Amino acid sequence: MMKLMEENEKGKSNSAWSIIGTVLGFCSVMIILVLTGISAGGFRNFNFYLDVPTLVIVFLLLVFILSAAGLFKDYFRGFAVAFTGGREMGKGELEKIYLAHHYGKLTAVVAGVVVSIGGIVVCLNVLAEAAREVLLVNLSMAMLGFLYGAIFFAISLLVELKVKLILRRFEE
Repeated sequence: MMKLMEENEKGKSNSAWSIIGTVLGFCSVMIILVLTGISAGGFRNFNFYLDVPTLVIVFLLLVFILSAAGLFKDYFRGFAVAFTGGREMGKGELEKIYLAHHYGKLTAVVAGVVVSIGGIVVCLNVLAEAAREVLLVNLSMAMLGFLYGAIFFAISLLVELKVKLILRRFEE
């Protein structure tokens, strides 16, 4: 009984470290983006890295496609598994979560490409009608779909790898 209690405490400790690591990783990415924005021309150019409508469209496409495939719930359960280690889940559940993240990362990249291509089309229309300054702003914003898709891809890849490691533990 004491041994089980000790193992449970170790699991909680590892879970806390996973959460801390994830928060530090997220903060690191944000710091890199801020420093990139500053080095590219100061704080006034940092807004080129943040376009909420593009981010929301990529996210909604991800949610729509995963929902249509019946993987929406499993996709978001994967984040909990990544933090807790999936101790209370069976192999079948973990395999479904793994599949959801495998397709989630592919969907995020495809959604980013779709949004970016749409933005490039808009830029081409602006080219015919507007000044050079407007075109450059729209071209930079068109590329954000690729960036956001890649970010979602990376997040899903991390969760997918974590779930895959947990699945291997079940196989052993």
